[in-house]
Amino acid sequence: MDSVEIIQSLASAKSRQNKDQIIRNAFLDGSHEFFVGARLALDPFTIFGLTKVAEILEDDLAPGDLSFGEFVDLADRIRQGLTDSVARAALHEAAMRCNVSKWNLFYRRILLRT
Repeated sequence: MDSVEIIQSLASAKSRQNKDQIIRNAFLDGSHEFFVGARLALDPFTIFGLTKVAEILEDDLAPGDLSFGEFVDLADRIRQGLTDSVARAALHEAAMRCNVSKWNLFYRRILLRT
């Protein structure tokens, strides 16, 4: 199960037990990306300082070639103080190289911490 599927399953789960089971299954399946992303999004000591991150509105059906490692590198650079215009350009480039659902539901949420 990839990170987007896990997030969609958690969003549609009704009970706490179902959500616990989804997370347990993700752990047993070795969904490393999901847990690293959750740590980035939920760690109070990880601050990106972003108020806006563009959402991709049109799906061009491209699979995207942005790897999770590249996203983590970008997040680290932003966290370490990438300037506004450079950060905006880097985010735009990353979004253009990414799958729409992965960007909107996973990467964008991490950067906005929602």
